[in-house]
Amino acid sequence: AEVLIKKARRTNDIHVKIAGLMEEAAGLAEEGVRENLDPPCVLLFQKCLKASWEIRQATKAEIQAHVAKGKWG
Repeated sequence: AEVLIKKARRTNDIHVKIAGLMEEAAGLAEEGVRENLDPPCVLLFQKCLKASWEIRQATKAEIQAHVAKGKWG
């Protein structure tokens, strides 16, 4: 049980860090969209916004599942 708890803590930390990185990526992508250099750049930044949002949502769902299973803390 102790090994599982330690693994869960590490995994939870990773999820939280990834969510933070996706938030940072989204902020940069929003800035890139505002700069509006050219259509290919804007398209790439918009893809980044979408992907970072999807990853953040998936990470939140996984954290919620961990909480429900008692794998948080």
